[in-house]
Amino acid sequence: MSKAEDGGSPPGTTYQFTVIREKMRRHPGPVLDFALGRRRQLPPEWLETFVREFAPLVLRRRRDDEFEAFVDEAAGMLETVYGVRVAPLQILPAPSGRAAMAALATTLIAPGDGVLVTEPGYPAFARIAAQAHARLMVAPLDPSGGFAPDLEGLSADDTVLRLVALNYPNNPTGTVLSRAAFADIRRHVAADTVLYNDAVYGPLTHHRPPWSLLADELSDDDVPVVELHSLGKLFALGPLGVAFMVGPEEPIDAIRRFSDFSWSQLSSLQLLVATRCLADWQYVAVVRDDLAGRLERLRVVVTALGFEAYPTDAGMYLLCRAPTAVGDRQAASAAEVAEILLDEHGLAVAPWDVGDHSYIRFSAQYRDEDLDALSELGSGSRLVSS
Repeated sequence: MSKAEDGGSPPGTTYQFTVIREKMRRHPGPVLDFALGRRRQLPPEWLETFVREFAPLVLRRRRDDEFEAFVDEAAGMLETVYGVRVAPLQILPAPSGRAAMAALATTLIAPGDGVLVTEPGYPAFARIAAQAHARLMVAPLDPSGGFAPDLEGLSADDTVLRLVALNYPNNPTGTVLSRAAFADIRRHVAADTVLYNDAVYGPLTHHRPPWSLLADELSDDDVPVVELHSLGKLFALGPLGVAFMVGPEEPIDAIRRFSDFSWSQLSSLQLLVATRCLADWQYVAVVRDDLAGRLERLRVVVTALGFEAYPTDAGMYLLCRAPTAVGDRQAASAAEVAEILLDEHGLAVAPWDVGDHSYIRFSAQYRDEDLDALSELGSGSRLVSS
């Protein structure tokens, strides 16, 4: 268990994917983008017509009946997909996942509060908590433990936590948190600690049914659980993407009251599109099946190149152990591997150096022609050495 006062682990001052985009932009030649992926998922067929017909609504603030329809549809989705029943007052829509994270952190975290984050994990919340001057602690996700949080290093002082920030299904590992691992987390923290889970990839599970930390068998009135869900990635909504927070009425109401200061009301168009998406949840099964196939094709190619890939239970990324050499060049970190791959082979990947472990993340949102070109990089031999 490592600590970082005021977020000084430190979460980078620049968003790491902004750095990757800039490196790709500066690269003098063509780039095979497996860091972020250039493929653009096709939205549902109805979306283009829907947006064209209702475009004037983008300038109209949502009506109460539109808000209520969205909340009802979100509650129905939670029950259908996760078996979770919630009341309307337990759901709060937001213009994006990161906006929702910032409102949650601003509302629930005071300077000096203990906040536990995981590494590796989606980096945005750690940076937001650090900006709120939280007392940041890091729970490593070790591959030998199935990428579940290692809390054995928590001391008695550490358990005085205001919030535990989880990210399952996890980005970048693709791991789904087990019920046993979640029960272990709850045993290690105080009863009134808020458990927050970024569940943006929740429905995209490839080998098991989706499940939520809000499930009835896990509920506990003394341990508030707040989850973040999102529609943007699932439905390729672009600027119309909507996220929503779900949890006990008290913290959700606090975030709702703060949201009046932190973002403008959603437009009628945003809520109408989001409500229609929630009613078309079978489309997500199409996306999930497509991603599962793309991940498997990617796994075959990168394994042939010499990368050691971890199992992927969910999401849209393939995580690999960072190799020790690329061609005849030695590499001491994932960052070095990524630099060599981009500079010498025009291959962009996302590096993750975490404690004693280093990883390379490939996106399944690749263009098919890029996957063909990637398979040729080894020219019949292994590109990297484990």
